[in-house]
This record gives sequence, structure tokens and C-alpha cells, in this order.
Amino acid sequence: MDILEQTTQFDYFDGPDTRPAFDFHTGARTTLRCRQFELSITDARTLADAPQIEREGFELVNHKTSVSMSDDRETIDRIYHEEVGSMLKERFGAYLVIPFRIGLLIRKPPKEDGFYRDQMKGTRIAHLDYTDNSMDMWVRVCAEMEGVDPGEYKRMAVYQTWRMFAPGPQQETLALCDARTVKPGGDVVFDSIISDDDRQTFESRVMKYSPDHSWYYWSNLTRDEMLLFKGYDTDLSLIRDVPHQAITTPGDPAGRNPRESIETRFFLFFR
Repeated sequence: MDILEQTTQFDYFDGPDTRPAFDFHTGARTTLRCRQFELSITDARTLADAPQIEREGFELVNHKTSVSMSDDRETIDRIYHEEVGSMLKERFGAYLVIPFRIGLLIRKPPKEDGFYRDQMKGTRIAHLDYTDNSMDMWVRVCAEMEGVDPGEYKRMAVYQTWRMFAPGPQQETLALCDARTVKPGGDVVFDSIISDDDRQTFESRVMKYSPDHSWYYWSNLTRDEMLLFKGYDTDLSLIRDVPHQAITTPGDPAGRNPRESIETRFFLFFR
């Protein structure tokens, strides 16, 4: 199979000089500015040597789920976190897995919903979800929610998952950047605002443009496939995190299905 390289638009940081913010709630307090770049992206399905989480920082895994987009949030939270968390625990040999339930994102576009549109604007930015500060906060919050204490651990890592439920071809999908092509200092910390006031915020990072970045996607994802990528790692000798962004799927958009997806994150602890 020939390697398929196409182009699509990516949004990178373009100021301001002061610390920016992105308002996921109403959009009114957003000061983060981005600039669009038309960049090359590779369909990873056409690669003989597919990306691997230990090398590029992400991969495609075959993993069936019993949930559907018609299930309510409580059902998805309970069943899906157990399904995926158990798989991750076995695969990576963690002694404890804590789901990031607050970060469960069910993306199914309503016909008219301004809040949904404001949220989705945030996905169309090349970004990383965590800083050291926000990670410390989220570990404490989620451990308390689950009623567990990780105790002493040698290593902690965040693994993020993304699953498409809309049948292919899809209008929008997830793009992932080879972590090896990202240089130190290539991002800017910004504040993510998730409430109707400024009290509920956390730190995230937006990417600066670099011609060295290598972007990938998988065409025609199915519900039995799941994108798995690194979100954080305390072991600096390993791939630590992967820039990502929702993109318009390369190719002719006519007749493509709207995105329907579920995103989850998990804290894995190792002795």
C-alpha cells in the first residue's frame, strides 16, 4: 500500500505575550489566539510500520466496547471506564489505575447548541492537556473521588483514549503528532476555564508552530478501534506526552458523517 500524505488545517499559538486563557464555558473570556497552517498529514493506515505508543507516543488498538452513544452518561462512565481501565492495567502492568471521570468527553453534536460549539473550538487547537501543576491537582482530585490512595509509587503516567462511533467516512477526526518531533520549549501554558466564573480553571499547553512536527491520523475509524496516546509521564526518559488536535478529515468532505466520539483519560501507577 502506498503511503498516503494529504493536507489539513492546524491551529498553533499566535499570542498574546501575556498568559492566555481559553474559555470552554461561554467563550467570552478567551484571549488565546491561534494561526492556521495548512500542513501535511499521513494516513497511518497506509504505513507498513504503524506508530507505536513506546516510540511515537500513540497507536491504534483493537478493543471492543459494549457502550453506545445512546447510553446515558452514568452508564458510559461506569461501563466504559471499567472496560478500558482493565485493558490498560493488564497491558502496562500498573498496580493501580484511576479513571479521570471528570475528563469523560462524549462528543455528539446537537442540532443547535452554542455551548457545544464553544467546547469544540478548543479541540481545534494543537495542544497538550497537562502541566506538572495541573497534573498534581488532578491526581489529588481523582484519587479522592475514587476513595483510593496511590501510596508510594515509582512512576505515574496518563494514558488518553479516543474512540469514534460515527461510521466512516467521518467529517472530523483526531490528529496526533509524533512526540519525537517536538522540541523542548515548543509550547505555551494557558488557563482552561471550565465554569461560568474564573474559579474553575486548570493549566493546559498550546503548541507553537514548527515545520519539524509530523502529524498522523487513521482514516475510517470504527467503534472497535481506539486511539491510545500518552498524556503525561513522570519518567522523563520515556515519551511524556503527545500534541493532538481535532481536524477536518483530509479529502472530499461531501457525504461524510459528523463526528461522534468518546474520550477518556486514566492515571496509571507503577512500583
